[in-house]
Amino acid sequence: MGQGAIASLYPTLYRRLGYDPARDLVPVSLAAEMNLGVAVGNAVPAEVADTRMLVEWMRRHPGEANAASPGTGTLPHILEVMLFDQAGLDWRHVPYPGGPPAMAALLGGQVAVLVLPEGLLLPQLATDRLRMLGTSGLERSRFSPAVQTLAEQGHARSVMREWFAFFAPAGTPASVAEQASVAVGNVVARAGLGRRLGDAAMVVAHSSPAELAAKVEDDRRAWGPLLVNAGIRGDA
Repeated sequence: MGQGAIASLYPTLYRRLGYDPARDLVPVSLAAEMNLGVAVGNAVPAEVADTRMLVEWMRRHPGEANAASPGTGTLPHILEVMLFDQAGLDWRHVPYPGGPPAMAALLGGQVAVLVLPEGLLLPQLATDRLRMLGTSGLERSRFSPAVQTLAEQGHARSVMREWFAFFAPAGTPASVAEQASVAVGNVVARAGLGRRLGDAAMVVAHSSPAELAAKVEDDRRAWGPLLVNAGIRGDA
């Protein structure tokens, strides 16, 4: 099981990837999905209440217009590129090796903006040390229903979700992949698992192998060109 990027984006992101998803991975089933959230810390004035206001603040303060992510080429980084490059901003990407150090930088005031999975941001909302200005789903998240989606705020092209899926090794017969998909569906239908994933602001998901293969291709076509055009690489 892995994040969707291992099949859809890594071939574009890395020059020396040690596998070929099309050759080495057999899609089985989706497992879970989650929204991304756009957050700001105390480095951004309290009157900045949504992403449109954030873009204008960053435009007026280019020296402070930096945005952290959990790594170069991650979906949070891609979302930042879509929001800020397309707005014509002079901004700086600050990659961190994962979510916790990026969160620490935001809470410490070293960066102004952070994009992370929603579930990693929610525990900090009660502390007043960060504010979530938008979520990346097509509809408002049931975990933070008061927060507008990016699409509601005029960023229609910024609809995206992180997802996790099961894959099998090359050579797995289609019949076995189908059986495994059914088994995954039986597991994710259990209420207990849904509650556990909900604690991390994730929702269960399920698909056929063919539907997962189509999702991989859709993400590759949607985000791969953006990586190329922005010159984003995961290795030197």
